[in-house]
Amino acid sequence: MLGSLERAKPGVNADCAGHLVLQIPGVDASVNVADVVEMFRKEPTWTALAVLDKDRPIGMVHRDDLLIFLSRPAAPRGL
Repeated sequence: MLGSLERAKPGVNADCAGHLVLQIPGVDASVNVADVVEMFRKEPTWTALAVLDKDRPIGMVHRDDLLIFLSRPAAPRGL
C-alpha cells in the first residue's frame, strides 16, 4: 500500500534513495483542499503529499505551491 512510506534511518547506511524516504501518508484525490491545508498545518515538517487514486500515486501537492496558490486574490475563500 502506498498510503504511507517507510521511514528511513539516514546516516552511514543512507547510500540509496530508498534510505532517505520519510513516512508521510498520501491523500486520496477526493480529499478536500481545506483538509490538505489542515494536514500541512498539523505537520509543519511535511513539504509535500502524494495524491493517490486507489493507492496508486497520480501526483504530488507541495506545501509551498499550495499556500502560494491560496494566497492569491482569486483563490477560493473559506479554507
